[in-house]
Amino acid sequence: MIYVIGAGLISAVPQIFWPAEALGITPDSDAHCPTELDALRADLLSEAGARVREPGAQPVGLFLEPWDERYRALAASCGALPSYALLARLRYRVEEHLLRYEADVASLDEDTRRALDEDARP
Repeated sequence: MIYVIGAGLISAVPQIFWPAEALGITPDSDAHCPTELDALRADLLSEAGARVREPGAQPVGLFLEPWDERYRALAASCGALPSYALLARLRYRVEEHLLRYEADVASLDEDTRRALDEDARP
């Protein structure tokens, strides 16, 4: 039991107190911030576009969880930048719109696709 507790502490403590290092991001300089934040933005919008093209493929949270971990890992070195806060706002807006899209529009989109397939048949 002591081994299990020790192993849990060894793996959990660095992820809680030093998340950037646990993900392999070095917080030594702010020079990487614009590049990392832009990569997060691109990943977020790319995945959102894929979810609009194929709604309901997986729950929205499944792709946002690893994105959130990457975002939080940048808090120590990039958290003071305005783009860091704006990226968080963008993330939550995208999540809201995806959830609303899947609830309201996805079934209509599927009906439209089926109707188009039927119309295309001779």
